[in-house]
Amino acid sequence: MSSPYSQLNAYGYPLYMSSPYGKVSKPVVKTNPLTGQFLQSQPQSTGGGSQPVQQEQPQQPQEDPQERIRREVEAIYAPLMNYLNQAESAVTSEYQRYVPELEQQYATSLSNIQTQKTQGERELAAQEQAAGMRREDALSAARRLYDELRRGGRQRFGGASSAGQAFTELTAQEQQRQSGNIWQAYQQTLDNLNRYRANLLDNFAQAQKELELAKTSALQQAYTNYQNRRNEIIAKKGEAESLKAKALYDELQNLRNQVYQINLQSLNLAQQLAYNKQMALSTVDQYSQRVAQSILGGSTSYQNLLNATTTRPVSNLTVSGQPTTTTTTQTGVVQPTNRRLEEYLNYLY
Repeated sequence: MSSPYSQLNAYGYPLYMSSPYGKVSKPVVKTNPLTGQFLQSQPQSTGGGSQPVQQEQPQQPQEDPQERIRREVEAIYAPLMNYLNQAESAVTSEYQRYVPELEQQYATSLSNIQTQKTQGERELAAQEQAAGMRREDALSAARRLYDELRRGGRQRFGGASSAGQAFTELTAQEQQRQSGNIWQAYQQTLDNLNRYRANLLDNFAQAQKELELAKTSALQQAYTNYQNRRNEIIAKKGEAESLKAKALYDELQNLRNQVYQINLQSLNLAQQLAYNKQMALSTVDQYSQRVAQSILGGSTSYQNLLNATTTRPVSNLTVSGQPTTTTTTQTGVVQPTNRRLEEYLNYLY
């Protein structure tokens, strides 16, 4: 047989009485699976009766607070990260667009100086050709003059006279002198043209070299500028990531501290409930012992009464002179019990 004190409520106190609707209602104690905090719901009736039982409403799935914090921090820093990513893409696109433009500019400049070099070479070649034709014309003119002078000297001085021979020698010398001057002038012109041609080639090579150096320097400067701007953006992104990580760490640390405080309060509440339960059990135990002592005392007193009295009294006063025994039926007689104290205590517990 179970004891009437064998059932305890959620706070450790015994259920001494029954409710009008059955057994005494017991509150359902639940805990938050994320924070460990105790949640007190509505009491539910455990017995029969007409009291309606309140149905539990289905709970919506709770969001992980850590995921919520991460999403909020991401939302704060997302615009800045998007801006930095766009800036990095713009710098890269600008550099990639600048390099082909610089290459094209160099190719155009090189084509211009090559055109000028070709034009100069063509002009010098034309001048050299004109100089050769001028030389031939001058030599032809000198020969014609020599022929005319020689014919004129023969007509005037005669070919066999000493004067005619002397004149012929003088005109031949003059013709050789003029031819020599013509060749000397022609050679000097060729030397000048060759010098100008060499200068033209040297200037072209120098211009080509300067263009190549300018191209290399421009490309290097563009790459350096691109790297500096990109590194600055990367540094800003790293700084933003560091700030985001610190903000996330601080928020998560704050959440952990809150959860720790909640768990600490829950632990304190659980310890207090356990203490209250222990105190209630101790109180019930002490009361049960006092009740048992009272029952034992009452049983002893009753046994003493049984020993001191009898239901079959004997009287010496009789009409016939013989003792008479009379049995009196008593109402409300409590039948003595032989249940021992230990059995009663077992009944209680």
